[in-house]
Amino acid sequence: MIASAESALAGGCAVDDVFAQLRRYVTARAQQDEAASLVASTCALLAADDDGVRAVALEFLGNCVTGHAGNQAALWSSALCRPDWPLALLMHRALTGGDLRATHALCMIVHACCVVNGGGDGRLRDVVLECPRLFRCVALLALADDQGWSTWIVEAALVATELAAPAWACLSTSPERAGFLSVLAHCDVDVSEALALDIIAECARADDAFEGALGHAFLLAVAGVSTRNPTRAVRLALVGALVRWLRDPGPASWDDCRPDMLRVLANAVDGCEEAQDAALATGGVEAALNHCKVDPLRPAQHEWALFAVRNLCAGNARVQARIALLKPVESKYRA
Repeated sequence: MIASAESALAGGCAVDDVFAQLRRYVTARAQQDEAASLVASTCALLAADDDGVRAVALEFLGNCVTGHAGNQAALWSSALCRPDWPLALLMHRALTGGDLRATHALCMIVHACCVVNGGGDGRLRDVVLECPRLFRCVALLALADDQGWSTWIVEAALVATELAAPAWACLSTSPERAGFLSVLAHCDVDVSEALALDIIAECARADDAFEGALGHAFLLAVAGVSTRNPTRAVRLALVGALVRWLRDPGPASWDDCRPDMLRVLANAVDGCEEAQDAALATGGVEAALNHCKVDPLRPAQHEWALFAVRNLCAGNARVQARIALLKPVESKYRA
C-alpha cells in the first residue's frame, strides 16, 4: 500500500484521493512503521501552492506521528523543522488564511511530537526557544480552541517550569498573550513570582487591555494566582494595577471586567497589612466603596466590592479610620 501510494504521488495522481486512502490505512491498521518512508515525500508536497493539498498532507503526517516515536523523530529532523522552520511558516499562513483544517492538523503534529510521552526529548523547548513564531501562533489559536491541541501545547509549556517564562516573553501581541493567559486560568499550575510579576506589569502597560480578550483572560489568570498564597511582591503589584483600573472610568468595555477586578483586589489584600496600606495610599479604599452601588446589569460587582471593603478593613485600623472620616453626601441622581 505504501509503495503504491509513493508511485501514485510521483505519477501525479490526485493527492487528496491518495492521502485519504493512506489515512484510512495508517489509522485502521496501525501501519506507522511503513508510513515512515512517506514522511519526506509528504513534507515536499507542503510547498505546493494548494491549500487542499497542504491540509490533507498535514492530516496524514499527524496520523503518522501520533503514538509513533520513530515517525516523530523522522519528522522533527526533516527539512520541515530545520533549519528555518517551514512548519512555522505553514502555521502562520494557515492562521492568517483562516484554514482551520490545516491549523488543526499542525497543532496535532506539534502536540504529538512535543507534548506526548514527556515532551519528545526537548522538542517543546525547541519550539519555544528556537521557533517562537510557531509558539505565538499556537498561543493565538488557544484563545478560541477550548481543550484542543493548541491548549494542551500551551499548558505543557506552563507545566515545564523552565519554559513558562520564555514562552510568555516570546509573545508579542495582546491576542497571543490572551491565549496564553486563558490556558493559565484553567490549569492548576503555580507560576513563579518572577513570571507573575512580568504578566502583571505587561498587562498593566497595555492600553487596550480591557478592550479585547486580554483583560478578561488576565483577570481570570491572576484570580487563580491571587488565591494560591501569593507573595508580598505579587500582592503589591496586583494592588497597584487594580486600583489604577478601578479609579479610571475607562470605556464601557471595561465595565464587565469590574467584578473580576474587585474579586482579585479582595484576594490580594486579604490578610496582608502592607497590601491594605498600599490600597489605602493609592485610593483603593474609595475605589472599592464607589463600586458598592447595585448595578442591575452586573449584580456580582456589588458583592465583590463589599468583600473587597471587608478585606481592606480586616485588622487594619488605618483603613477603618479613613472610612470613618468619610461623610455621606446626597446624590443628585434619584431613583
